[in-house]
Amino acid sequence: MSNEGTLSKEIKTLVSKVIKIPEEKIDQSANLFSDLGVDSLLGVEIFAALDKKYGIDVPEDRLKDVNTLADIIKLVEDQLVEKQQKQN
Repeated sequence: MSNEGTLSKEIKTLVSKVIKIPEEKIDQSANLFSDLGVDSLLGVEIFAALDKKYGIDVPEDRLKDVNTLADIIKLVEDQLVEKQQKQN
């Protein structure tokens, strides 16, 4: 499995645990808010869990663009690349 596939799976597992919905019921394109019932508190919990797992701090202005699991995965990928570039 590629790193990208592994990352997607890890994030899906993390989100599943936070929102208490089985992974198999979470589609990457489903709207977190209207389809999966995520509210602002769960959103904060998701990003706190991502920060704890990956050590990334997502800028608040980027959060407004996050509506799906695919958006979260892309955001985490971008943040990890940014973090790696800062370390080099």
